[in-house]
Amino acid sequence: MNRENNISADELKKIILEGNNQELLESIIESSQGQRELYRLACQLWKEIPLDNENTDFDRVRVLDRIHHQIKLEEEIFIKKPKDSDKLLKIFSRIAAVLFIPLLLAVGFLYTSISGNKASVSYSEIYVPAGTRTSFILPDGTKGWLNSGSTLRFPNRFTNKARVVELAGEGYFKAEKKVHQPFIVKTKTISIKVYGTAFNVYAYPDESSTEVVLEEGKVEIIKETGDKFESICYLKPDQAFILDQKTGSKRIVQVDATGYTSWKDGKMVFRYDTFKNVVEKLNRWYNVDIQIKDKFLETYIYYGTFQDETLDEVLRLIKMTAPIQYRDFGRIQNTDGTFGKRKIELYYRKP
Repeated sequence: MNRENNISADELKKIILEGNNQELLESIIESSQGQRELYRLACQLWKEIPLDNENTDFDRVRVLDRIHHQIKLEEEIFIKKPKDSDKLLKIFSRIAAVLFIPLLLAVGFLYTSISGNKASVSYSEIYVPAGTRTSFILPDGTKGWLNSGSTLRFPNRFTNKARVVELAGEGYFKAEKKVHQPFIVKTKTISIKVYGTAFNVYAYPDESSTEVVLEEGKVEIIKETGDKFESICYLKPDQAFILDQKTGSKRIVQVDATGYTSWKDGKMVFRYDTFKNVVEKLNRWYNVDIQIKDKFLETYIYYGTFQDETLDEVLRLIKMTAPIQYRDFGRIQNTDGTFGKRKIELYYRKP
C-alpha cells in the first residue's frame, strides 16, 4: 500500500512542517486519503483556535482573510493563461492546499504561543525615593499613595480572576469594587484580599512588623505557603492587624485609622507609638539616620502630630515634650568623597 493512502493527520502535519519532501506532499494531496486527512487536519486546527475577545494580539477572521487573499492571488496568476485550464485548475488546487495548510498550522502554533505567553504579562513598577511621597492610579481605576522608600509592582492590564499587585514599603489603597475580580496586595509576609475598600499597608521588608489598617469596607488577611492559602482573619473599619516578622506573633487592635493614613496628606501622626517606631518613621520621612543611643528610649511611648514641619522643627518639638536630647553630626563625607545621610544621635535626658 502506498504511503499516501495510509497517512494520518499527525504524520501529515509533520511532513508539512518539515517541508523537505515536496514530491511526497504533492502525491498525498492528489490521493483521496490524503485529501481527507488534509481537510480533517484543517478543521481540527481551526477549531482549536478559540475566539478570545480579550486577546487583541490575534484576529482569527483577519488571518483567514489573508490566507484567502494569498490563494486568490495564486488563482489570478493562472487565470491569465486560459490554455490548459484543466491542468491549471489541478495545479491551483495543489498550490491552494500547500499554501493553506502550512499557513493554518502556523496560525495555530502562533496562537498557542500567544496564549502560552499570557502568563508573562508586562509589568510596571513605581519606586518612591526616600524622603518623598507620590500618588498613583492603577489600570483598574484603583487610586492610592506610596510612602517614602516604597515600591509597587503591577500588571499593565488586569486580565486574571484577581487584580494582584506587589508592595514593598507603605501604601494606601482605595480599591475599585469588583465582586468577581478581587483586589489583592501581596507583601513579603502576607497578602490582603479586598473587594472595594480603603486601607493602609505598612510592609517594609527590613522592618520588624507588618501592619494593615482598615479605613472602610472589609479585608481578609491571607498567609501564602507555596500553593496553599490560609485565611488568618478579617478586619473591620478602624482595626489594625499587626504581624511581628521576627516572632510570627499576630494581633488585632482597635485604632483610629486616620492616624495611620494621614501620612498621604503630609501629616505624621503618632498615637502612643514607641520611640523606636517614631525614629523609624522619621528616618524614612526625612531620609536621615537617627540612632537611639540609650535603650530605655526605644520603649518610651510618644503621642504627637506633625504637619509640614522641617526635621529641625520636629526635633525641637519632640525635645520639648519628651525626655530626650540629641546631637546633630550633619552629613558626613565618606572616604570615596560622597556624603552620607544626615546623622543624629538621641540620648535620654533626665528630668
